[in-house]
Amino acid sequence: MQRVVFAAFMGCLGSFFISAQDTVELLNRMKAMEDKIKSLEGQVQELKGQQAALTAAVTAAPAAPQAPPAQTATVTPEPAPAGLAAPQMPSGPLPVYGGASAAASKVFNPDISVIGDFLGGIGNGNPRGTPSLEMHESEVGFQAIIDPYARADFFLSFGEQGVNLEEGYLTFAALPAGLQMKVGKMRAAFGKVNTLHNHVLPWTDRPLVTQNLVGGEDGIDDAGLSFSRILPAPKDLFLEATAQIFRGDSDDVFHAYKRSDVSTVGHLRAYRDITESTNIDLGISYSRGHSPVAESLINQLYGIDATLRWKPLRRSIITRL
Repeated sequence: MQRVVFAAFMGCLGSFFISAQDTVELLNRMKAMEDKIKSLEGQVQELKGQQAALTAAVTAAPAAPQAPPAQTATVTPEPAPAGLAAPQMPSGPLPVYGGASAAASKVFNPDISVIGDFLGGIGNGNPRGTPSLEMHESEVGFQAIIDPYARADFFLSFGEQGVNLEEGYLTFAALPAGLQMKVGKMRAAFGKVNTLHNHVLPWTDRPLVTQNLVGGEDGIDDAGLSFSRILPAPKDLFLEATAQIFRGDSDDVFHAYKRSDVSTVGHLRAYRDITESTNIDLGISYSRGHSPVAESLINQLYGIDATLRWKPLRRSIITRL
């Protein structure tokens, strides 16, 4: 009986020691978690202090000079003349339109330009008679970069004869083999003058050779394809070859009686700097198509153009004696 009581007592005592050991381990874990929480709170307080110090440093730094704010404008009314009531001006800042929103919206819109060509003439106008005063042409241009590989150019001309699509084409500048392609309606690369619009001419009208042989103001201007490529050349020499194929309809130059009656244009250009102020630009052109006179006739045009530019980069402003 004593052994049974002693065994029961020892069992209770062992259970007590085991329970006490678990309690100590639990307390140790709780203390470790408390220490970790205090450490994290200290790190948070340190970060808050650094943020406050950085904000104070930015606020205390001298501000860089800036342009006057463009978002608001203040209007000061002038005194009204005697006997008249002063105009009622709106109070507070006036809204100014533009800014970042306008710049962002421009990404989706083309560049738009408008230019006019006004001419006046006196005396004998033969062989091309012109009025005494004439709003010769007004041109609206729409140009935009579609993506890194293509751009669009469209030009509408408004004259006394109506509205005309002078040019409208897409340019693909990143084709294989170094080719550049244009597709649409465009001025042919025949010589120098045929590619120029009226408002960029160095003269008030087209030269006589253009008036008589290359269709006048419109020149060889038709729907088609154009391929150009920069050719390998010796040092300091720029060579470019252009090949074009058109529908075959150009006023007084070519006429297409059927779909196969296309016209072609070829141009070879060479450019070189002679000095820092002088350069020379040479070109050879060829064009072929059916004649407007008869279907059996073929018109062939040959052209040579040369441009010598002299524009001194260093101009003497101060003369020393």
